[in-house]
Amino acid sequence: MLLGGLVMLLFMILGTIKWETGTDWLNYHDFFTDKATWDEFNNGDFELGYTALSYIIRGISGSYTLFLSVFIFLVLIFKFLFFCSTRFLPHLLITLLLYYSFFIGDVFATRQALAISITLYSTKYILSRQLPLFVLTVYIACLFHVTALIFLPAYFLYSFTFSRKTLLFGLASSALLGFVLSSLPIASMISQALALQGRLGERLDIYSVLSDQGDDPTGSSIDPKVSYILALSRRVVIILPIVVVLNQLRARFPHSNVLVNIVVFGNMLYLILTPILPVMKRATAYYDAYELILLPSLVLLPKSRWMQYLIWLVITIYSLSKLTSVLLHFWDLYTPFNTIFDSPINRNLR
Repeated sequence: MLLGGLVMLLFMILGTIKWETGTDWLNYHDFFTDKATWDEFNNGDFELGYTALSYIIRGISGSYTLFLSVFIFLVLIFKFLFFCSTRFLPHLLITLLLYYSFFIGDVFATRQALAISITLYSTKYILSRQLPLFVLTVYIACLFHVTALIFLPAYFLYSFTFSRKTLLFGLASSALLGFVLSSLPIASMISQALALQGRLGERLDIYSVLSDQGDDPTGSSIDPKVSYILALSRRVVIILPIVVVLNQLRARFPHSNVLVNIVVFGNMLYLILTPILPVMKRATAYYDAYELILLPSLVLLPKSRWMQYLIWLVITIYSLSKLTSVLLHFWDLYTPFNTIFDSPINRNLR
């Protein structure tokens, strides 16, 4: 608990003092600094929760650094409350390693990072079977990033105990379905069926154009097709071991069944939806976050100390490769790490 708190404090300090560094910096910075009244803030650019938080902090102080401090505190505190509960923390050091590799410690936290933290916290209501509180928590997450809505099905995964064959069949079927749907002009059909309008519809159109041009919708310089293949390979490497030792996980960790269901379901959504709408790879991140719990659990299953060390090594290599991938996607935005104490640098933030 103490080590986790100290690491979170370090991440909070780094997230507070960063300047002109990270994705979406200009969008968030200008949204905060260029407005003063509620009508100016509430212009539909961002969700109501983020808008209200920006407006309140702006009214207290015009300091964007203060806003960053409050924002990253919220992002970290929900994850801290989740991860530092003993039933969700099979191995602290590995969890922290994966957390940094997956999210860079939320030092560059965005609206979705806060939404993910809140949905992680909502897991307690899945386990205690409190549907109203779960829905309320997910709703609060949606106030910061509307994609949190995709996490609602997670509540109903608690009651199912699937066999390994069923889980593997579901994953294989999802991959096949995604491949078939990707060959159809279905993105525009979905847009029309959902009657997407306004900012959300405009963003979907932008993502579709970027995808046709071979650009990743998140702003990455990696071709989306290559990114999908790499992500698919990574998911196979991670999911297969979890499914193979499924019965052992269930016997050792009482809550692992629902966590496995959540991770597998998230991967099924990814396999089906991402080939159609590349932006959906962001939406499935709410489910991917649970890998940070399941992977450390694997280390504690073998009785052999050498086998534990081997799993440690594999997870470490995987974590470093994941971190490298995250950094390379946005290398120019992450490096060098500029702070409020440094001189301005010439960085293309658009």
